[in-house]
Amino acid sequence: MIRINCKNNNKTKEFAEGVTFLDIYNGFDLEFKYKPMCVLDCNKRRDLTRRVYQNTDVEFLTITSSIGLRTYTLGLFFIFYKAVSDLFPGAHVEMANSISKGIYCPLNIGRELVQEDIDKIKTRMEKIISDDIPFVRHKEHTDEVIKVLEEAGRTDATRLMKTL
Repeated sequence: MIRINCKNNNKTKEFAEGVTFLDIYNGFDLEFKYKPMCVLDCNKRRDLTRRVYQNTDVEFLTITSSIGLRTYTLGLFFIFYKAVSDLFPGAHVEMANSISKGIYCPLNIGRELVQEDIDKIKTRMEKIISDDIPFVRHKEHTDEVIKVLEEAGRTDATRLMKTL
């Protein structure tokens, strides 16, 4: 068993090793106005599907915190990117820069964007969300990531990865 101290309610509980942060959140019966977007695990941002194997201090974050809002916004970008990729293979989407509480994302589908395209993207995003498709993190060697990005035509990301 591991001991988890929750900073949201200053309570400590024991859980089985390998429990997810989402299970821990549910185990503390916390009532937030919004669902948690991520968790601070000893002050490091983690996703809720991550498994825990040792005692730790946690703080669950919603969109009411800057870190939670950024996590939410980045999640929406990935949903947007998937929707555009599904509808317009070969399209180019770039995460350019933050604007207020959003992100400016230039989109090039090979022609002028029309309202019908925007409606299709919105509908596809809603379908992805309603299907509850999970975010899956993959860890790969940098050379493999560069290869995948090059195949996807992501020259901006490829240049960035080559500098790491």
